[in-house]
Amino acid sequence: MKIGIDIRVLQTPILRSGIGIYTYNLVKNLLQIKRDGIVFYAFKKVKKSVSTVGGTIENGQDIRFDSFNPEVVGLPRHRRHNWFFQQFPRFKVKTDVFHIPMVFGPSREIVLPAFPPPNTVVTVHDLIPLHFDDAWSVYLRNTKDFRLQLRGIKRVKRIIAVSKTTKDDLTRTLGVEDDKIEVIYGGVDTELFKPLSDKRSLREYLEERFNIEGRFLLCVGTGANKNLSSVVESFCKLQERGLQLVIVGNRENLAKDVVKVAASAKGIIFAEVVNASDLCILYNCAELLLFVSIIEGFGLPVLEAFACGCPVLTSNTSALPEVAGDAAILVSPTDVEGITERTREILNDKELRKSLTAKGLERAKKFTWQRCAEETLKAYRKVTGSE
Repeated sequence: MKIGIDIRVLQTPILRSGIGIYTYNLVKNLLQIKRDGIVFYAFKKVKKSVSTVGGTIENGQDIRFDSFNPEVVGLPRHRRHNWFFQQFPRFKVKTDVFHIPMVFGPSREIVLPAFPPPNTVVTVHDLIPLHFDDAWSVYLRNTKDFRLQLRGIKRVKRIIAVSKTTKDDLTRTLGVEDDKIEVIYGGVDTELFKPLSDKRSLREYLEERFNIEGRFLLCVGTGANKNLSSVVESFCKLQERGLQLVIVGNRENLAKDVVKVAASAKGIIFAEVVNASDLCILYNCAELLLFVSIIEGFGLPVLEAFACGCPVLTSNTSALPEVAGDAAILVSPTDVEGITERTREILNDKELRKSLTAKGLERAKKFTWQRCAEETLKAYRKVTGSE
């Protein structure tokens, strides 16, 4: 069985997003299971090389995962989003299954076409643009590309949903047949995210790197669905002396009113450029992760925090209870008073914190990228009839 995987997302700015992390870890672990018969489709030319965790993609030609080089097909950039798929039959490499690891891509060049190649598998992470009314989602819903991708989702051979919540959304909202969808959870890299010792040295590093002093709450992500307005309002209500709120992500994604409140509030710090190593340190030193999104298709930061031994307060909506299980405290994302009280409870109850840490570490072990790759390989075999 020859497998084709579109990895162009790893050559874009969303490399470090949840979708980029999913794509990288999936192909890395697939190559550990199946060392031949995998073809990567990547851009021929990019402005500069893109470094990933443990791998490098340079000019669409040099791809290294664990010191061996799979076959690579270099693709030219083209402004027409479906050019590659129109030209697909012309490429010399023939694959039995073709995997597109995302829809609603970051550019017109990387999207799912209305008429995908035969035996196409697509990973759907969420349908947030259909349910959320932020400026980006409204804009996206009104584009031709978006409507084409919705048609393409219905026409692929098989769909991988990253959670049962996303699967239910596909059947309910788009009318996709239930037996066409496979739920395969993502994982967490426990070599990157793990408990660290010598917290004193780590805190000194954070003070020097991000100007973080003393205790802090951690919030990861600044997209509109992350509900930062409630997070900031709740933090202001806490009035805990010496407590800071560290927000990881691009400040430009925040609504103007949130930025205004955050600028006037004391103790709010933005960490806009954070690598995986720094994020691990932040999880290890934070009092808790505050991840109260309005909607999520999965919720990778919850697992990362679990793996580092960081207590988690998260939403009781969408896929977050599915991922968190009983290892986190759940709260309504629209209940600011509830968020405030549960945060205060975790801060002041040492036994609760200890219990959440232990449960989180165990919960993280259930989500591995190796299992994700193994189940994805089984999905490929179902498509080709070779299971």
